[in-house]
Amino acid sequence: MAPYKVPVAVEFVSEIPRSASGKALRRLLRDKEWEGKESR
Repeated sequence: MAPYKVPVAVEFVSEIPRSASGKALRRLLRDKEWEGKESR
């Protein structure tokens, strides 16, 4: 695997937030990760 594709960190969550149609709400996961930081 190319070095730029290797993940820096992996975080496990107990439950993935999902929409009414069953799709994962990745935006909520991203927002939680960036909470309290100044810039993305």
